[in-house]
Amino acid sequence: MRHSFRTAIALASALSFAMGPMAAAQPQDCPVPEFIARADIRGMGLAEVRSEAVEVTVYGFAEYPIACVSEETIFEAASLTKPVVAYLVMRLVDQGRLALDDVLIDRLPSLPLPPDDERSAEVTISMALSHSTGLQGPDDGELRFVNDPGETFQYYPPGYRLVQRIIEHIEGAPLEEIAQREVFGPLGMSSSSLVFRDDLLDRIATRHRMLGDPIQRDRDSSRPANAAASLITTPGDYGRFLQAMLSGDQLTSQSRRVMLTSQVTVPDTDGAVGWGVGWGIELKRGTFFHWGDAGSTKCFTMGSIEDGRAFVYLTNSYYGMAVAGEMAAARFPGAQPAVEWLDYGAWDSARRLARRDVVRAFVNGSTELGMETFERYERDYPDLDMYNVANFATWILGGRDKHEGRAQLLAWQINQRPDNIDLYLNRVQSLRQIGDEDAAVETLHLALARVDDAASESIRNRISWIQDEMLAEQQSDEAPRDPSSLAGAYGERRISIEDGRLIYQRGQGTRFTLRWMHGETYALEGLDWFRLRFVFEDGRPSKVKGLYSDGRTDESLRSQP
Repeated sequence: MRHSFRTAIALASALSFAMGPMAAAQPQDCPVPEFIARADIRGMGLAEVRSEAVEVTVYGFAEYPIACVSEETIFEAASLTKPVVAYLVMRLVDQGRLALDDVLIDRLPSLPLPPDDERSAEVTISMALSHSTGLQGPDDGELRFVNDPGETFQYYPPGYRLVQRIIEHIEGAPLEEIAQREVFGPLGMSSSSLVFRDDLLDRIATRHRMLGDPIQRDRDSSRPANAAASLITTPGDYGRFLQAMLSGDQLTSQSRRVMLTSQVTVPDTDGAVGWGVGWGIELKRGTFFHWGDAGSTKCFTMGSIEDGRAFVYLTNSYYGMAVAGEMAAARFPGAQPAVEWLDYGAWDSARRLARRDVVRAFVNGSTELGMETFERYERDYPDLDMYNVANFATWILGGRDKHEGRAQLLAWQINQRPDNIDLYLNRVQSLRQIGDEDAAVETLHLALARVDDAASESIRNRISWIQDEMLAEQQSDEAPRDPSSLAGAYGERRISIEDGRLIYQRGQGTRFTLRWMHGETYALEGLDWFRLRFVFEDGRPSKVKGLYSDGRTDESLRSQP
């Protein structure tokens, strides 16, 4: 294994890279170059690729502070999965098993495209792989058209899942098996998979959140492949895939040309960025690119057929995209329209530093320190969009149960935009989390005073949802019904009794304890966006109605007691 980096630094620099409450831990002697330390990236694997060679360099921690990245470290590649799956599709095209202009529902009529919309008969495999289907919605739920097929680029990962279902149908095998046969095996990518293979689990890098703390995650080896996002791989393996793109290995020249030819132009790029089959394309210089973002793991790749070279870097860190522009410019000088369009912000941008420092102050310090840090950036950077910083911070603080600080920032936002009712409702939720019911009620009244006939349905639904919850907490009586009378199967929903408690499960999903709210309505403990209401006929439950916080509802008839 060879470690190298552009700027050698002393161990003191590595220690300064430690962030948050973990800084006191003694890190292993892992090489942490300045260019990733300053971007708050924990670990990285980089592959420099030419048609004849792949050179791998590794930096930092596979898990902070106990393990270094090695050439054998496996990263979760997120959306870097998509070009690999597109390559697989082109392999099947070359074999005559698929065609890019195949209509999705012709190949698999059971796909959930809108049945009463004639445009469903226009959506092709090529459109799905170039994000131009015009569809919106989850691939396993109700889809709708927001644009005409083939008309407009709109990044839509579920399109890849639709193609996955077609591939698995025509091949009669799961996607992972097909990928091993068509891509990973032929290209020598022995450490790559679309599922959490048991023999690879111990080598997967730990993800690290924005403050650098590791996330301990369950890696379920039974999780099925996801054509849009489930690739796990090493830098060397992904480098071999890029090498195949550069050389045209395992593809006809026509298929490679199609992959790297723009099918649609990306809006808001002044015509500088398009999308091919699986790849983003910088149209003026012909470079191809993609990125991966699963929150606490981020990756980026770019290459050029004309120059005969490419690179990919994989990280296990929230801020992995902070060096994308720098890495791309060092290898492909000039304007960087792809990086500008992605708009993650450079490592030294005031926006990134403000977001990081404000959240760090709230989480590792106090509410007072967080507000002081926020106000300092507001004072020292008058051109910085502090409302954007506040939006980001309130999102992160909510996820870390720092509701006192979140409520303070929301109060600042309300002062900036007093007509934004969502801000009031968000603050109500945080105030209730910290037990300040009086302030929550006062804030809710302020929100209600601004509701008029023009208020959206979603706002009205949110208010009703919160009022319903507050009403439930005022109930002093016990549930009016014997829990055993509610148990039974309601379609794919099942209600059971365990130790006197009602347990809800949908299909093979997570099990939740039901908590009575009022009337026939129950909350699911640990789930704040869904409730269940029992509907009775002749004194017996006949169905359940699912209530969603956005106002949606669905029903399931009782199929058995």
